[in-house]
Amino acid sequence: MKQVYQLIFNLGLSSGGKTSALLSRSKYFNENNLNSNIVTFDYNSDYDFVLEQLRESKRLDDKTKVYNQFSFFENRSLSMSASTSNININIQDVIDDCVKIEVDKNKYALISLENGEYRGNIKYNSQNKFVLDLFKNNYRVRRVYASNCLIKRIKEFDYNGILNGETFYNQNGQPFLRRSSKDGSVSDLYLIAEKKYFKNNIKLGEYFLEELIEDTKNNIIISDGTGSINKLVNNKQRNVQKYAVMHTNHKNSTGIIKEKEENILKNSHKLDGVIFLTQEQIDDVEKEYGITNAHLIYNFISNIPEYYGQSTNKVVGNISRLVKGKGFDLLTDVAKKVKEIDPEITFHIYGEGDYKDEILKMIDEKNLNSTVKLFGYTDNPYKTIKGFRSVISTSQSEAQGLSMIEAMANGVSVVAFDIKYGPSQFIKDKINGYLIENKNVDAMATAIIELMNNDSKSISFGEYARKEIVESFEPINIINQWKKLFDN
Repeated sequence: MKQVYQLIFNLGLSSGGKTSALLSRSKYFNENNLNSNIVTFDYNSDYDFVLEQLRESKRLDDKTKVYNQFSFFENRSLSMSASTSNININIQDVIDDCVKIEVDKNKYALISLENGEYRGNIKYNSQNKFVLDLFKNNYRVRRVYASNCLIKRIKEFDYNGILNGETFYNQNGQPFLRRSSKDGSVSDLYLIAEKKYFKNNIKLGEYFLEELIEDTKNNIIISDGTGSINKLVNNKQRNVQKYAVMHTNHKNSTGIIKEKEENILKNSHKLDGVIFLTQEQIDDVEKEYGITNAHLIYNFISNIPEYYGQSTNKVVGNISRLVKGKGFDLLTDVAKKVKEIDPEITFHIYGEGDYKDEILKMIDEKNLNSTVKLFGYTDNPYKTIKGFRSVISTSQSEAQGLSMIEAMANGVSVVAFDIKYGPSQFIKDKINGYLIENKNVDAMATAIIELMNNDSKSISFGEYARKEIVESFEPINIINQWKKLFDN
């Protein structure tokens, strides 16, 4: 049976569309005799909790195995390490040699019992989890991270407070990985028990994949993260099938090429195939980069609801990562124009991201506090979408647009700027939604007001929108495309 290994940097509880697409694909692969595995490369001492929550919410299929780079090498070190030291005992001795004086809630200064010297401070995040800062001559030199009462990681700093290295420990308190930090970049990595040296993170990742995955044609690697592509194209295994998925546009909103996305396109000849989500993007990259192994396969859409519908309230919805490229400046401009004509219409935004404070600032400056409301991350998009009359997309860069597709699957029409590449593939202007000339906020405001105040048109658009998505995203058709690709 074929084993599929899907690469992504990390798994999080509030991850966006790319992670959702990967998790859905894993579920359908497992159901169709393709064993699914997910491979991650980040360090997270709470990974077990994250996976438990993802499985409990049914986002992560129970049959899917998850392999993490750090966990893999930590587990191997338990049987390979020749060390008899235990960092947990050493650190506990430091703590025991001090008196703890509370300086803040759950935070204590450590004062030496021997000479009264300030040794550092310890902050308890929970009963079994703490962060310990150790000082020398009043300078922080080490930061110790403990989880489940075990030391997991120690960072080292110079006298200017700059990180210059860190060490990772296994559950026996033995060091298994050491790496340096120069100018903010990771370098010079040492797998201690395995006596292996790596120049950078990419080289460690290459070694990890080659150790994890046997070199046979029944093993397949799919890179879902742009940051993982170098680990794949440099992979020395000759028989393993290798693919990359282009989840995003390879150009930004101003037409400038994105470096990481272009890296996939320039290295496509080293892969068995590159998967795209729209035919229009394939046409462009074949012309621009001479790619000959491009394939159109849609993302799976999980659990298309049997019962669907839209709200009768005048609510315009948006589910998105809160990042600059999603066009929230334009969304708030549209909302301002809509408010001037119909103040009953409200805009509900669901999501999290580093642009949140900027959005709140725009809302305040444009006097939209009663019109545009932020609700945070939702882990149940279909239930959330049922509260919308329509969905708005002001994004300036898309490949497919999962939130738009989920809205249409729920019988809710979408009003979107007509950008490359996603919206026009499924939105048929004035039939199942509106495609608006990019950045034409007046036209978008007019379209929204029309849908909010015309029940028959809103319902008709929603019905046609759902029909389009159900037909396009029939799971068996998508599975058969993947199987055909793997078999060829």
